[in-house]
Amino acid sequence: MQQGMMGRRSSVRVKNGWLLGFDGGEFGGGLWLADSDGKTTQLSHENVRGFIESSRGILIFVGLAHLSLDSGRVLIAPNAIASESDLKALVDLDGAPEAFSKLPDDSALVVTAKGISRIIPSGASEVLMHHRFGILYPNSIVSSPDGTIYAAMRLFVVRLVPHSGKYTEQWLVPDGCEKLHRDGFDCACAK
Repeated sequence: MQQGMMGRRSSVRVKNGWLLGFDGGEFGGGLWLADSDGKTTQLSHENVRGFIESSRGILIFVGLAHLSLDSGRVLIAPNAIASESDLKALVDLDGAPEAFSKLPDDSALVVTAKGISRIIPSGASEVLMHHRFGILYPNSIVSSPDGTIYAAMRLFVVRLVPHSGKYTEQWLVPDGCEKLHRDGFDCACAK
């Protein structure tokens, strides 16, 4: 195993082999191309959180959140990447990508510890919600057919409902719950 090939692994098939992503947190990571002959070439030293295939190429979500450091961005690579020079920066994020998902229109949703954004493969991004999720640790994000977005995290689910070209923010809590308090790592209702 080469340096940078450690931690959480992700992969995606490309025309000339496989893109391999590694995320070892503060210990490092990287992006590699394993060609059809099995030869590996390192393309980036950034921690790779995962991939989304789009009509314009492969979106590569990279970043690191550790102590006071919280940075992330989206790279794009052609479906037949040959070298590091084929890798392009698409958009900077407001933090490390915690979770992301592809939308039917070829765009992607991404949630960071600072909010939720939509990424367009052409290079545009739109912030849908600013919020300091911090220790809530967002871990998944999806969109329903009507455009409602759900982001799940440690104690809560936030729902963004489309309304007049914007989104209405709603936090999902149990029925009849008037006030929440933390009980260890759980969230409990108080009346």
